[in-house]
Amino acid sequence: VLGTIISIALSLASYKYLVLIISSPFMSLLSEKVEEIEVGHTETTWSLSSLFYDLIRGIRINVRNLFKEIFFTLLLMLAGLIPVIGILNTVAIFLVQAYYAGFGNIDFVLERHFGLTQSTAFVKRNRGFAIGIGTAFLLTSATVIGLIFAAPLATVAATRRLMPAIREESDLTF
Repeated sequence: VLGTIISIALSLASYKYLVLIISSPFMSLLSEKVEEIEVGHTETTWSLSSLFYDLIRGIRINVRNLFKEIFFTLLLMLAGLIPVIGILNTVAIFLVQAYYAGFGNIDFVLERHFGLTQSTAFVKRNRGFAIGIGTAFLLTSATVIGLIFAAPLATVAATRRLMPAIREESDLTF
């Protein structure tokens, strides 16, 4: 029974990351267009090399996040075997999944302004926002039709909300 549960959890986590990796060049472009509308311009221009860079960065971040999410989910599943902790286990696992799903969507805007280390630090400082974006992403993608809209909606929401925070935190001039 535990093997089946772990197998299902790993399959669902992998599928979410596959969607984020495949959509990364398109979501990066969408985020760039939203930023252009919000602030009037962006610091980057589209090219084949930027498409390749976005794909590689998306793979790096999402593979790393996949392994971290699996690690924490397995720890929580083991902790769930303890009777008192088991009650909160489902919520804790959902929050872990929401955080990493939010991280993947938030990075579409951060990739233009911060390096990988800075992006990770930014998301850690804004955990609540990452969990919120990830929750919306997970709940929206729960249906087949929702899966089509989940990544674009989360990307637009993250871009619109993060632009003021990025301007405050970085030395960029908009």
